[in-house]
Amino acid sequence: MPQSADLTEMQKQSVDDLSGRFLAEGYRGHFLFIPTGGGKTRTTMQFFRSLAESEPKKFPAKYIVWLTPKETIESLSIFQELRLSGSPPIVFCEPETRPMAKLFADAKSSAEKRKMVKSARLAKNSQIVPWCVNVVKDDTLRDIAERLLPVAHEIALVIDEADRFYNMTKRTSWTYELARLSPLFVCQTGTPMRSTKDEGLRMWLQQTVGFPVTPRNWLVAASTMIAKTLDLGITVSDDVETVAIDVPALRTKGYDGLVKQRDWAHAANVVYEITDRTLVMIAIREAERDRREFDIYTQNAVAKFEELSAKKDRNENLTDAENEDLKKSEMIARERHTRGGVLLEARSRDHAAELVRAINTILDTLPQGFRAGGIENGEDGNYGIIVLPKDYARGFNFATRFGALVRGVNPGNAATRRQMLGRILRMGQRRTHVKLITVYMKDTIVEELYKKQNTADGYNKAFEAMADKFDSKLLLEKFEK
Repeated sequence: MPQSADLTEMQKQSVDDLSGRFLAEGYRGHFLFIPTGGGKTRTTMQFFRSLAESEPKKFPAKYIVWLTPKETIESLSIFQELRLSGSPPIVFCEPETRPMAKLFADAKSSAEKRKMVKSARLAKNSQIVPWCVNVVKDDTLRDIAERLLPVAHEIALVIDEADRFYNMTKRTSWTYELARLSPLFVCQTGTPMRSTKDEGLRMWLQQTVGFPVTPRNWLVAASTMIAKTLDLGITVSDDVETVAIDVPALRTKGYDGLVKQRDWAHAANVVYEITDRTLVMIAIREAERDRREFDIYTQNAVAKFEELSAKKDRNENLTDAENEDLKKSEMIARERHTRGGVLLEARSRDHAAELVRAINTILDTLPQGFRAGGIENGEDGNYGIIVLPKDYARGFNFATRFGALVRGVNPGNAATRRQMLGRILRMGQRRTHVKLITVYMKDTIVEELYKKQNTADGYNKAFEAMADKFDSKLLLEKFEK
């Protein structure tokens, strides 16, 4: 099937797999598992395009409906990705009466990105438009679902971050019904398992295979997912730094009474409050280390670039290894203004503001020469620590300058944790090694939460082990041409 030359080998194979399941095997539902940053949007869009161009009579859709989280809309990243994927005209289906220009003005986004998506338009009365990509914020689906169901038999449905649709909510029910009636749908995710429970994943797998999915055979069904991973050539050290239990401090704040009452949320908050001081100090320590090491790395790369460039200017022949070094060092030399540091995960926006204040109060007394900041400071190299609320990871693409992620054991699911790690572990990361540092207090409810989260993360690592792997060098060469 014809494909765009801009696709990576991994994306091309994914498109072929999707086409094979749909055309040759007759499956209308597909589950696409590609980790964060691997190009799920581009892959699915090319799948639709190739069907429409080469098999127009077999492409069953008059409408494309793209369900996506609010974060990708507020950051404008979904509009940017669709435009880069060569999508048909984009329509934003927003129940609120808000002009598209107001949406762009509110978004924390670069002028370049706003320019790229300015052609997207607002649907009147949230009506979907034929032969367009109709972007729908998944939280608002319940407000327009009744308008979609009568034309569901003409909709190609994309469920972005499908793991958000595992809980039995009205949003999930409407989405499941829409998928059941659609002639073609694709579930996209970078994290198939959100927790240790498999019921939600089983429910969706049932629509993508030709046999009943049960607790006994769900892993067999999961093996039919189109699963790909990208070998970035980056190793990750998963470090844990524990804080000794502080019994007097816990008792002072009423921890024992909260545990006896089984008030787990408030008990955990007591532990977090005591642990935050250690979290802050570790973030400062790692930021100072990473900035020092990355500065040396950048200086060496710039020197190598200047040396090999001079050699090339003298018309001296470069070896294959030297040509490879020249490419790598040139990329780094172009970004010599970039400074390293750490990404620090916060539980909420209020918690992020508290951590920024605490860190900068300490930095005021130290000679480190950098500051802590929030999302809006992501691209500024003067900020060695960016504090990012855990629910705002999607669409934040300025963290590849950091060499470490520091976090506590925060409430949330595997998808949220994977999204956060994906901020530093993605294309554009120049280091060959990054650090994940998890901080918690021993012998508390938070340690039990850590153990439970580790089990869920283990499932996703198993899925990645089953996926086809592709070398990121091939991808880099494509973008450098």
